[in-house]
Amino acid sequence: MDNQNPMNGGMPQGQGQYGGQNTPPQNQNGDPQSSVVVQPGLDNLENVQTQSVVESAREEAEKELEQVRAYNEALVRQQKAQENATKAKRTSVTIFGVIIFIVLLGVIAWLVVNAIILAQGPAGPGKDSEVIDPAQLAEIDGYKCTTTNCAKVVDLPDGRIIIRDTAYYIYDLEEKEATLTSIEEKDYHAITPFYWGDRLLAELDPESDASALYSITENRALTSYNFDTIYRDINDDVYKNQTSIKGSYIIVKGSGNYRMINVATGTEVVRGTNKVYKYGNFFFGYENGNEVRAYNSSGRQIKIAYAKEDFYVKDGKYLVFIDEDGSYEIYDGISEDDIDEGALYDYLWDIDEEVMRATLNRNNTFYHISKN
Repeated sequence: MDNQNPMNGGMPQGQGQYGGQNTPPQNQNGDPQSSVVVQPGLDNLENVQTQSVVESAREEAEKELEQVRAYNEALVRQQKAQENATKAKRTSVTIFGVIIFIVLLGVIAWLVVNAIILAQGPAGPGKDSEVIDPAQLAEIDGYKCTTTNCAKVVDLPDGRIIIRDTAYYIYDLEEKEATLTSIEEKDYHAITPFYWGDRLLAELDPESDASALYSITENRALTSYNFDTIYRDINDDVYKNQTSIKGSYIIVKGSGNYRMINVATGTEVVRGTNKVYKYGNFFFGYENGNEVRAYNSSGRQIKIAYAKEDFYVKDGKYLVFIDEDGSYEIYDGISEDDIDEGALYDYLWDIDEEVMRATLNRNNTFYHISKN
């Protein structure tokens, strides 16, 4: 009866999906096999294998190339290190050679200097390094010398003396005291003391140099060694019409110029080729060609009057400059600019330029600075 039933579960019995079997085919392990099996062709398999071989060969080549590159870089680094070591060695050798050369020069210089010193013989006066028997040392007016070259240089007008021993000293005969001076240690043709007003000065005249001024009163140098002549006599022609400057200013000459020196400070206030002159608060330097230059007490040049121009000093306080045509300018010696107001300005303003000089010459409150 069963065989007569055409359907069993909707399917004919004995003719299932798999050729009369209701179960799919199984492989040797009993696992069901796929209903569709794709078998790759031989061409595809060969391509896959070839690609794998090529990729493996490329990777191997890249690895070898990387190893070669690393080796080359290491070789370059090693070569550079060797070069640097060689350069450092050469530099060290050079520096060492320079140091040895400098040391040798120093030794040679030292030997030369000592040879010169030995060739010069004993030290000069005031620098005797020999052991001296005190019994051989002189005594000058109570001053006990410390060298065999000790000597009196000059008597001062105030009763003291100047002695040269290890240096130059001012020795007080009454007090028996020696005062060290700053007179330069050199040989002098003469040291000449003289009073200039209340100050005791001295002209220092070296054997082979220009002269200088020294203040004995203040025990200090006033000037450098710059002067051929120091005019110590107030009756000399250079002081004509200005003897009142004695004690405050002194005239010297050096390098072809007359100069006026402030003895309180040692500074030069005016110079001139032919003459220097002081009137009131102003100083004048006379140059060639009737040229006169006016200065203030600080040595600052104020104005130049040429051949046909003139200076007048009013009451010793104001400098009046008159131009060739009779126009005027006024200076006080303090301000750098001329004065353009005040009583003196107004007074000159009212004078006609044509008679300006004649009017000032008649007014005894104006002092004319002559050209000679």
